[in-house]
Amino acid sequence: MASSYVGLNVGGIVFQTSRTTLTSQSENFFTPLLSGQFESAKDESGNFLIDRDGQIFRHVLNYLRNGKLVLPERFAELALLEQEADFFQLGSLKADIHTLREASLAESVTLNVGGKIYQTTRNVLSREPGSVFSTIIDGHPPTHHGQYFIDGDQSLFVHILRYLRFGYLQLSSHFTEMELNLLEAEAKSMEMGILLAHILIFRFIRKHPGMGKGVAMFAADNQIIFYSNNSQVLAELSHFGQHAVAEETFPDAGYAKEDKIRAKWFETHHKRESTD
Repeated sequence: MASSYVGLNVGGIVFQTSRTTLTSQSENFFTPLLSGQFESAKDESGNFLIDRDGQIFRHVLNYLRNGKLVLPERFAELALLEQEADFFQLGSLKADIHTLREASLAESVTLNVGGKIYQTTRNVLSREPGSVFSTIIDGHPPTHHGQYFIDGDQSLFVHILRYLRFGYLQLSSHFTEMELNLLEAEAKSMEMGILLAHILIFRFIRKHPGMGKGVAMFAADNQIIFYSNNSQVLAELSHFGQHAVAEETFPDAGYAKEDKIRAKWFETHHKRESTD
């Protein structure tokens, strides 16, 4: 008769637990393992060898024991834990991780950018996937006095934060080419690929000042943003009649998710609202 307790050697760390615990969450990785449906290597002590992260597995096992997700304060490895939930086929654990991440994104964070303090939320910072803000989003603790320090240009960061909040750039007609170059450098250093694409489109607009009532179309990450030729965002597509008169494509440059960044110019005629 099989013992009610089993040993698991996960990434070199040995855990002892019960069969009941391991199979407490419907069908998962351990169900066929413990029923003998497939063979698994064992160490010299008879523990099942599982080639996964033993440090993270501690939290997986606690979840199976308690039926709920309880993590240390400022736990910063949710992405790794989610990978383990996938591997061990624990859909309920993955759902709890998603709920926890959503709650975390709503939390307020304080940024110290070149000595100037900005207040925002993790949710806002998450709008540029893969950027330097990823460590903040994943729950890493603040670096100094409850603040996250970012080595950036404090005067330019206000444009970056507005972009993150609203989804498009808001630059005045007085914004110089030198400032645009500096903003581009900041976007690259912060690995903000979608912002970089928006900046490229601003450049495209400025290179074609004589195209009448032009509107540049930006398509990346399932977004469509319309800019007028004075760099202001216009209304929804449905508010305009369009006829494409020029198009320019930009290489991805390894940042944005789309293979190409596309900008199209349109002759536009604003549809007047009926007053009848």
